[in-house]
Amino acid sequence: MKKFNLFRLIVLFSLILVILTTVITCSAVIAPESGAPFSIEIEPEKLSAKAGDEVTYQLRIVVEEGFNGSIELELEVTALGYSVTFDLETQNPPYPKEFEYSFTIPSDIPVGVTAEGVLRGTSGEHVQEEHVEISIQSSGDGGGILGWLLQLISNLWNSILSLFGF
Repeated sequence: MKKFNLFRLIVLFSLILVILTTVITCSAVIAPESGAPFSIEIEPEKLSAKAGDEVTYQLRIVVEEGFNGSIELELEVTALGYSVTFDLETQNPPYPKEFEYSFTIPSDIPVGVTAEGVLRGTSGEHVQEEHVEISIQSSGDGGGILGWLLQLISNLWNSILSLFGF
């Protein structure tokens, strides 16, 4: 009888350890503390556009009192293995600072998907990130994922043909 109770106690203790580890890990992943002496904001958080469209974001930098460092900004956009990074230039005091950033949606980005954007501000060892979504719409010319795949296959085929001199 004592063996059975000891076994139950060990199982219960192990289960509690697993639950505590999961809760602590999830808390660290969900709410990381950046400790950065600045924050960055980007609006809109979600938008829709087609390849070739120009989109504009409103950006705002707010800093803690006494911070006067430079902040390097970049916007990284990824979708289905596609990735492009836009350099938003280094921002210098005075802060707070509000400005617009416009860029053209690249023509070779996959359409019919939602691209993830990460606005990253870096100052020394401090990094602050904000996330945006860009719904890449078809231009109505056979776009979408199927159109993108067909274009990719066509480009690969043409590359192979040119490699062999055809």
